[in-house]
Amino acid sequence: MSKPKVLIIWNDTIPHKGSDKAKIWEEVLLRDGFDVESVPSTYPICDPARLRTYSLIVMGWSEGMIIPEQGVNLIRAVGFDGVGMAGYHEMATAFGDRGWHFLFGTYMVAHPGLAADGEKHDYIVHVTKPDDPIMRGITDFEVQATEQFYVLTDGDNFNEVLADTKMACSDYPWIVGASSPVAFKRRFGAGRIFYQSVGHFAKDFQNENVFKIMHRGMLWAARELPEGLVIE
Repeated sequence: MSKPKVLIIWNDTIPHKGSDKAKIWEEVLLRDGFDVESVPSTYPICDPARLRTYSLIVMGWSEGMIIPEQGVNLIRAVGFDGVGMAGYHEMATAFGDRGWHFLFGTYMVAHPGLAADGEKHDYIVHVTKPDDPIMRGITDFEVQATEQFYVLTDGDNFNEVLADTKMACSDYPWIVGASSPVAFKRRFGAGRIFYQSVGHFAKDFQNENVFKIMHRGMLWAARELPEGLVIE
């Protein structure tokens, strides 16, 4: 019996070292029993037939561009073919394409920092859906020395926010206390999408809760799981 396939798309940029994070998740998903392909390129998005073969696409791409046809290919793969998609942090910055944002339903607009520490600081993640299988057993927790994203999101249309954070920013005091999603799941046609904004650094996944949420979210989004694998 063939294994379900996963495609990890990543790049290395000045703000985000995608290769480090792609390696982490390649090893995890291989252990899970997936057939994993990890590529530093958006070239696979050019091939609709190839995209349809994957159970899950993991997006670790930062600040790039795709042509409209590639956006349409992703929309069709997820919305009509049921291919799952999941990603972390830089997924919200991935592409400046309207089709992509229609599919993903989220756009990162800022990572405002604390004046003393710049954009790298501690903050609390608040669990908003404790009964969801992805969040089971997880309570509010702190992440340390990383970025806090401020994102615009599709609200209640398709996104189900599982965890959020309250902005703590002395640079822009009028946004202090404003909520921004940290983790959400989203159904888009036949497919599922999961996103977690924590993950600027590979070390962020050393936090047990961050790792567990991301892993469970990937499994939830996948169209097909390896035999015997469940969300734990």
